[in-house]
Amino acid sequence: MKAKRTLEERKILADKIVKYYFENPRANSYKNIVNEFKVDEAFIRKTLDQEFERRFNNAKRMRTL
Repeated sequence: MKAKRTLEERKILADKIVKYYFENPRANSYKNIVNEFKVDEAFIRKTLDQEFERRFNNAKRMRTL
């Protein structure tokens, strides 16, 4: 049985996934990320959705300044 990751480990892993996604434009499919980090697709989807939303809100905020 696999041990669960702690909250801090998940945050570090999420940061690594986001960094990998944006630094490797040719290898940023879910399949490549799953193989690279040994996580499930739902975690990747949730992590990237949060990052895209954060970037979108930041861009929207900067446009209204």
